Amino acid sequence: MTLRDLERFEHQVKTIEQRTRYTNRILLYGSSTLAFWPSNIIEDMFSDIMTMRPAAVNHGFGGATCEELWHYYPRLVKPYEPAILIWSENGNDFEQCYTAHQAFNFSKQVYEQALSDFSDLKIIILSPGASPKLFAMGWQDLRNDYDVLLRQYAADNSRCYYIDTYPFYFEQTGKGAQTKHKPIFQQDQTHFTQEGYDMYAKYLHDRLREIIIQRSR
Repeated sequence: MTLRDLERFEHQVKTIEQRTRYTNRILLYGSSTLAFWPSNIIEDMFSDIMTMRPAAVNHGFGGATCEELWHYYPRLVKPYEPAILIWSENGNDFEQCYTAHQAFNFSKQVYEQALSDFSDLKIIILSPGASPKLFAMGWQDLRNDYDVLLRQYAADNSRCYYIDTYPFYFEQTGKGAQTKHKPIFQQDQTHFTQEGYDMYAKYLHDRLREIIIQRSR
């Protein structure tokens, strides 16, 4: 499957390209969950992990699918020579009627090209999100199937790491089971509020730090 218009977010990509180009940074690559993440929260999250400033560049855009992320790899990843690539893609593929395997195959193309281009690169894969909208649309099974493929790919590749974000989305009972979504979403029931992004950064910080610090050992 191929989208009819792989350049529907071209204007957003051009805006990213107009920013100062920083290399050898953490590069966040994915969809609007990343794009909406306030830069100050991202920088605070990495302040004790990376010495260079900015520590990270955020190349999340639009409602990007995995195929679009592969399409824009030559412009949004390769020229920036990332030290760390953090991948986050959620439900956009399913909204565009991709299967989990189709989404994964495009994801895999990005990973393998990046690992080939940059010999010291580490890739950190954040598991697909689990927003209220995703549940309302009935995409849980697609999300879970895609997640299994990502988790297995990371397990099979020594330079890839997987972080499970699924528990973050839910209130926890005393037994650790998911009960309901946390009240951290905007009205679209997809993207986090600023408080939600603050909480997300705290959830990820120690997990990211453990992976990234290992890079220099």
